[in-house]
Amino acid sequence: RDNFPAVLPAVARADFDSVVRNELCAKTSIRSLPSDRIAYIDSFGNMKLTLKKSDPQFATLKEGQQVRIKINQIPRVATVTLGSFEINEGELALAPGSSGYDDCFVELFLRGGSAKRHFEDSPKVEQSFEILHKD
Repeated sequence: RDNFPAVLPAVARADFDSVVRNELCAKTSIRSLPSDRIAYIDSFGNMKLTLKKSDPQFATLKEGQQVRIKINQIPRVATVTLGSFEINEGELALAPGSSGYDDCFVELFLRGGSAKRHFEDSPKVEQSFEILHKD
């Protein structure tokens, strides 16, 4: 977002060689995402996280495993799943989402309800979350 305005004139001229050479477009100049933030909350109250499916924090979890998710000091139990229909109505789930290409981002959703409301409407975009193994 901050870097692309500097290369926009070259793109408008279709001067893609300049864009490729521009250090602002170099992969190393784009910061990596923290893996513990809420990226987006959709109109259903599903929370898209910055955590990737391949991240050890998620990849080491087993399907069906229950974990504690903590947002704003509010802990809730979520079930790890690989699909949204393998979770019972009214249950909170932690699952790979539909965005992020081959290494998708993880989502937190409440089947048949709002995950945001389940956390007392307190979650906000860019806020951190914590995944704790359930005792």
